[in-house]
Amino acid sequence: MLEDLINRELSADRYLERIGYSGPLALNEKVLFDIHEAHSFSVPYENLEIMARKPLSLAVESLYDKIVARRRGGYCFELNGIFSWLLNRLGFAPKEYFGRWVWGEPLKVPMKRHRISKVVVGGTPYICDVGVGLPTNVRPLVFETGLVQEQCGLSFRIIEDEVLGFVVQRLSDKGEWEHFYSFTEDVAQPIDFYYAHYWCTTSADSIFINSTMVHMPTKYGRNTIADIFDPVAAVKVREFRTTMPDGSVGRFIPRNGDDYKKALLECFGIAEE
Repeated sequence: MLEDLINRELSADRYLERIGYSGPLALNEKVLFDIHEAHSFSVPYENLEIMARKPLSLAVESLYDKIVARRRGGYCFELNGIFSWLLNRLGFAPKEYFGRWVWGEPLKVPMKRHRISKVVVGGTPYICDVGVGLPTNVRPLVFETGLVQEQCGLSFRIIEDEVLGFVVQRLSDKGEWEHFYSFTEDVAQPIDFYYAHYWCTTSADSIFINSTMVHMPTKYGRNTIADIFDPVAAVKVREFRTTMPDGSVGRFIPRNGDDYKKALLECFGIAEE
């Protein structure tokens, strides 16, 4: 399948079909927001192939094959990489930035291992990011320091830091602003992400090869998979968690391969692993 993709033009129309977007394609804020949101609600953040130690390329053809043709998800280097390709194909002319993931990190200045894009529409700059596994914004953020922006019941703002550069913050349940990730305006090229991607997918110190991370927002909340210890089986298992219409969280532990595949498809649209 991948060889066939390399030998023909990749299709933006098929990508838009993958994320369920059939609206207009004008170069305006509404279209940018709608496409960003459609992607967020259609393509899961997931590291299942990383956990399986499968080699993953950041070449556009490989990303297209995985996320569009095979309808899989990915993590930030993959998701924002292919999304930037789509934005560029549609005429939005994104600039990619190499960021530092800060939330939950023990170091004040962690390594660069996050990928985002900036798009300017109607003179207003926006930060686009469809590659976060935590509860986050599903539409772009206005790139304006100090501006509090609310999405999906969450509050965000961008501040400046003399060491980290620009920092996207999220308001915690305790009412405190927490660093989410940071970036500078040095424009990155696709090849710049390769080394960090290799570290994330192969290093024994990488969180991506040690813990299952599957997340996708829904209109009721979000669906996730978490690693838990099952006292019945006395092993670590993957528990599916789904936000129900009343706000409660449904929990399900597949007991066989068929149940696991069915849950992946129903909760995340993943038809293979």
